[in-house]
Amino acid sequence: MDNDNITANEQFLSAIFTNNKYTMDYFQREYMWQSEHIEQMINDLTQDFDSQYDESKTNNTEDDIKKFYNSYFMGSIILYKKDGKLSIIDGQQRLTSLTLLLIYLRNKMNELRKLSGGKFFKYLDNYICSEDAYNNTTFYINIPGREECLNELYNKGEYKPKEDSNVSIKNMSDRYNDIESCFSDFCKDKDENYLLAFITWLINKVAFVVVIAPSEEKAYIIFETMNNRGLSLTNTEMLKGFILSKITDVNKREDFSKIWKNDMEELDKYKKRRNEKIDDAFFQAWLKSQFAETFRQNKKGSDNGDMENINTRFHNWFKDNYDKNLLGKAIDNNMDYFMENNYKFYFKWFKKIKEAEKTFSDELKYIYYINSYSIAESLKYPLLLAPLNHNDSAEIVKEKLELVANYIDGFAVRYAVNSKRFGYSYIDFRMNSLVKRIRKAKRSSI
Repeated sequence: MDNDNITANEQFLSAIFTNNKYTMDYFQREYMWQSEHIEQMINDLTQDFDSQYDESKTNNTEDDIKKFYNSYFMGSIILYKKDGKLSIIDGQQRLTSLTLLLIYLRNKMNELRKLSGGKFFKYLDNYICSEDAYNNTTFYINIPGREECLNELYNKGEYKPKEDSNVSIKNMSDRYNDIESCFSDFCKDKDENYLLAFITWLINKVAFVVVIAPSEEKAYIIFETMNNRGLSLTNTEMLKGFILSKITDVNKREDFSKIWKNDMEELDKYKKRRNEKIDDAFFQAWLKSQFAETFRQNKKGSDNGDMENINTRFHNWFKDNYDKNLLGKAIDNNMDYFMENNYKFYFKWFKKIKEAEKTFSDELKYIYYINSYSIAESLKYPLLLAPLNHNDSAEIVKEKLELVANYIDGFAVRYAVNSKRFGYSYIDFRMNSLVKRIRKAKRSSI
């Protein structure tokens, strides 16, 4: 077979979760499923099984279920081989959720067996993890940092995340609890034989199309193509994938992937609303403030420019301008240096702006004041970041931020007193023009 081929075949969970180790690549997201996703999955699975279950027709042995029951298709998963493991490109949310479900079902069966005096239930162990000669457990979902959570759930049926646990661990713990809640209803008035039949059906009749890419490069192309066609990844996650693909040193790439993850979790603390896309707000502000060169002119029929394109699809804009104009000049074919210096500097000060909006301080009082005005954040934040230079000292940065915030304060008051509208469409041309005028300006010229 040509090593450059992409292979695809249907596999049941019995094959997917047998002696395979799955890891997660740098351009993947965290485990992000919420209660509604778990509830929907369990609802779909249990309803499909319920519609087929008829104890009077068969003995519901494993052979019966394989022969007489219909399969349930759960979509595709995309993988590629890396260091003896299968790296997940697409499907991590479902594979992690199914692992949590298998752990719960194993624990539930053991609970029932204990009550009835039956033997320890080992059937699912082979589809969750493997053990070496020294009884060291390795889970088939073998993603660094998740071992402790999975071990506790597997051995004790519960896990309490630590204060510094990342979002994946917190979600895994919460979703396991959701599974427990869902099955307390499903298992009500059901006997052990029914649950055993469901488990057997789940392992042997739930199927995926498994696509395996031959290389990391092909994997990223598949990943990007899938998500550019409207699947679920966000602009921020797509941008992360592209940026990390340009960092050739594996260790640096992994280090920065961890930094990125921590940074996005830090931003989440400043959300005012559950669905607020604060990560989008940062990347839009950073890219517009430092690299956007064009914007829509104040004329009917004018085309969108950099400012508008960054607003809607900043991942695509970044990719298209990676080696062009101001962005290309700043990156200069050295993504490591660009992210270490440019990204880190503007992320730090965006976070300071968010802190100043929340808590009053004399140093950044005008940022606190203008937070109550209804000026679009997609205009305000780029203007605040525009004059900053990543070589500026902290004192100079604060002075610049206060000068710009003071201007915004006066601007908003004048417009309000004169009954002028300052919605986005009324002031975007003026604000975008100012961003370019004051970009990397000295204090005296602001």
